[in-house]
Amino acid sequence: MQLFLDALDRDASEREAFLRQACSDDRLLRVEVDSLLANHDQRTILVKRTVAADGPSQSAATVGLSHAGWLPRLWNSVDRRGLAVALGALLLALALLALGYWLESGIERRLRNNLAGQLQATLDSNVAAVVNWLELQKLEMATWAGHPDVRQQFPIIGELAGANESAVDDPGRKAARQEIVDAVTPLVQRDDVRHVHGIDTTGLIIFSTNQQPPGRYYVSKQGATQIAPVFVGQTVLLPPLEGRTLVEEDLPSISQIPIILVGSPVRDANERIVGGLFASLESGQEFTRLLDLGRAGLHSDTYAFGPKGKLLSASRYENQLKKLGLIDDAKDATSVLKVELRDPGVDLTAGQAAKLPIHKCPPTKMAASATSGVDAIDLDGYRDYRGVKVVGAWTWLDDYGFGVATEIEYDEAYAVLHYVRRSFWVLLGLLTTSGLAAFVFALTAARLRREVGEARQLGQFTLGQLIGQGGMGKVYMAKHALLRRPTAVKVLDGAQADDASIARFEREVQVASSLTHPNTVEIYDYGRTVDGVFFYAMEYLPGLTLEQLVRSEGAIPPARVLHILRQMLGSLSEAHRLGLIHRDVKPANVMLCERGGVPDYVKVLDFGLAKDPSSHLAPHITQTGLISGTPLYIAPESIEDPENLTPRADIYAVGAVAFYLLTGKELFAAANKLEIFDCVMNKPRRRPSDLVPSGIPPALDELVYRAVAIDPAERPASAEDMLAAVEAIAIDHPWSEAEARRWWQQYEASQTRVAMEPAPLG
Repeated sequence: MQLFLDALDRDASEREAFLRQACSDDRLLRVEVDSLLANHDQRTILVKRTVAADGPSQSAATVGLSHAGWLPRLWNSVDRRGLAVALGALLLALALLALGYWLESGIERRLRNNLAGQLQATLDSNVAAVVNWLELQKLEMATWAGHPDVRQQFPIIGELAGANESAVDDPGRKAARQEIVDAVTPLVQRDDVRHVHGIDTTGLIIFSTNQQPPGRYYVSKQGATQIAPVFVGQTVLLPPLEGRTLVEEDLPSISQIPIILVGSPVRDANERIVGGLFASLESGQEFTRLLDLGRAGLHSDTYAFGPKGKLLSASRYENQLKKLGLIDDAKDATSVLKVELRDPGVDLTAGQAAKLPIHKCPPTKMAASATSGVDAIDLDGYRDYRGVKVVGAWTWLDDYGFGVATEIEYDEAYAVLHYVRRSFWVLLGLLTTSGLAAFVFALTAARLRREVGEARQLGQFTLGQLIGQGGMGKVYMAKHALLRRPTAVKVLDGAQADDASIARFEREVQVASSLTHPNTVEIYDYGRTVDGVFFYAMEYLPGLTLEQLVRSEGAIPPARVLHILRQMLGSLSEAHRLGLIHRDVKPANVMLCERGGVPDYVKVLDFGLAKDPSSHLAPHITQTGLISGTPLYIAPESIEDPENLTPRADIYAVGAVAFYLLTGKELFAAANKLEIFDCVMNKPRRRPSDLVPSGIPPALDELVYRAVAIDPAERPASAEDMLAAVEAIAIDHPWSEAEARRWWQQYEASQTRVAMEPAPLG
């Protein structure tokens, strides 16, 4: 790797001469360096060049930045080009967000200004049309009141009607009445005029074009108050009202008709006011038509309303009001004087029901403001008498005693803004999604590149499927370029790549590769890639761990347990003779498989925590401030003094594994590690026979009990001693190869059935 790094710093003209001199006659070294140069450059290696204070440059392989925390490791693992794309998309999204906010604010301001102008213009034009029409009616009525026949005959009718209450059919009165009727016939023939009436100064109706029953009829007190200005010389126009409110008697012919009453004083030859001429106009026709001349939108309405908040002109939503039950569902039913401008609190058109009866609901925001004499424009939205959210403008006409409002449904008024907002959020969402996708792609690409990079740099091994993962690394199925035998390759996890973990990982391989016992996993090769990834290749072991065996079968027969213990102790005996202590013997680190046609073959795995007391590196590497091993299988002395262990620590672990196999239960039942440590240090041990009263040979029961003793001196002295005891017991409790083969056949058949069974639905 040092030669590769030094060659990488030289240009092509100098590189060849440098390599020829550096590699000399070592052809394999030259081939390796050339291979690295062909497949890697500064972008594909994770190597930190350092310069020693007392010597030439050296290289220290690093994998990630685990010392600095997860964020630097994540940064180090991201593909830089993909990250640039992701950051670009994110910055673009932020810029678009700012631009969108600026555009939306500008569009909203402009839209609100235009909307206010549109509402005000519509309101002003419709109010002007209505006011002009009303003034025209007043002017025209003043003209008809000054007609010569009206002025001549009006006093005659009045005198006859007032002098003789019973002379309804007086010929003189009839003649005078007919002359006036004939004179105003052109007025009555207008489509919007229902009738013309003459009323004297006492409030007596002296004549009418209405074919009312004979008799004497007076204006009501309310009506007299409203028409009083006529008798002092003014022309008046009353906004829409029910005709029955003007007459003292209940006349069916006029009581149900909403009218507009316009009147002007009638003077005699001496210019004395003798009464008033009045015309009743149909409300809801010309009046409503004038308010509908200009519209602010498709779903807009301009209407008039009285001081009590009742509609004075017909609503454009009358069919909808009938369905909502706000007016009668009859052909000639009208909303004039029937619908009150009250806020139901909900949208009635959406099928929602008001919590209160309509007549108890508060006035709409517009009605409350307008009837108080306040003219305004509301662009924020309020509910109308249907509960629909609207914007509007309104004014109160003091001279005529009613108000006029123009309203547009809120959704229509701001439809453009809603479209802009939706378009903006969709575009922002797409950009954000693209940025996230690019970031995920960067992470995935980096991971794949790292995995592919590992496959390229693991010597003759090509990595395949991930088959296992432990505390220090990952295990992959692998293929050798030349050999056909199955191989497993363990690679140090990048997240664990600090100096201590790299040293421990490398020591695991060195320790394990020095062991040759057939029940110890065999190491084929190990090394470190140019980008600092440490790995080793070992034999592939198809089968199951002792932990998986117990989970599948429960308690294991004693004969089979003895068979397994013999092989475990054989592996550990060799390690102990070499001065190595495993320190992590547990069910998950013991593999049961078939090797060379022999079933129930045991392989002891993972010497990653193995300790060599003779090594000067061991204390430096293992002094991490943590207890090494798995709590349920560590000896008490491992807790008290983990740096001064003897082989009897492994004996304890073997005893705990034997207890687990014989009973299907752990040696201790505890909720957490602290409780486990307390049990290991202080709690009396159980015998396997305490959980399984029958079937366990007494000698085996006693051996396991001794092996897990708190005091190391009470345990078997060595793995060889315990192995001898196991072999002695196994003489009377053999486990034959036929029994083992039969079990494996049944196990494989059960696994096949499970694989073939269809998954449950749902």
